[in-house]
Amino acid sequence: MRRRPRIFLPGPRLRAVTTALVLGGGLLAAPGRADTPEARFEAARAAYDRGDLATAVAEYEALLAEGVDPMPVYFNLGNTLYRMGRTGEAMWAWHRARVRAPRDPEILANLDLAERITGAPPFPQPFPASLFRQVSEAAWRRGLVSAWWVGLLALAAIHLRPALGAGLRPVVVLALLTAVGGLAGLGSWRILREQDPVVVVAETPAQARFAPLDTATPSMVLPPGTWARTVDRRDGWIEVERDDQRGWIRKEHARQVLPETDIAPALGMASGS
Repeated sequence: MRRRPRIFLPGPRLRAVTTALVLGGGLLAAPGRADTPEARFEAARAAYDRGDLATAVAEYEALLAEGVDPMPVYFNLGNTLYRMGRTGEAMWAWHRARVRAPRDPEILANLDLAERITGAPPFPQPFPASLFRQVSEAAWRRGLVSAWWVGLLALAAIHLRPALGAGLRPVVVLALLTAVGGLAGLGSWRILREQDPVVVVAETPAQARFAPLDTATPSMVLPPGTWARTVDRRDGWIEVERDDQRGWIRKEHARQVLPETDIAPALGMASGS
């Protein structure tokens, strides 16, 4: 995937495809056919360029539903939603892209500027969780598996050829340390996953209330793009917590960031508070 120059709002540009998109861990071949994910990804970009934003959004959502590599698709989906004036939904899509690429400068730049526009505070990540979440959950998992096999093979070699012990013991130690780091990284992401964070997607600040009723007393206001921890769900409402404050907002005003099983049709999301 070739990157375009760093993206700054407003008017973000989209990423282009120069290699096969990933589906189910494998590469999709036969580029150039009209029905390949690569061709459809480029068709969605073309629709964006000519201003047919609804078509672009629909195509990106279809690619996500089929399991195509979410990071570039969510990134471009966010850019398209932003151009449609749906900043809260765009920030949700960029946060989903960020889960796959936590240090990507283009994603971070878009989110930073969008947060300045909406007034949404960034999701607080205390140290050392913030350090471990600089690496994606998938990367930690790959590192842990690799360390396991490297360490196992080194121990097997030492067992079969004791003379190799002096040279391979540092490899075993390094594999052990890498595995411990991988477990810590996965644990950090697991804690975040258990918090079930959501992003407010209403295009005006969402009014949270002390009870899941439209007539309940307001408790706090959540700008579009605000992260919050899920506390409870009830009858079309979500109780969220932010900065030690809690309140209930309507389900359609927030979207999950984790787990990545919630492929939301952005065209069907409600707007407004």
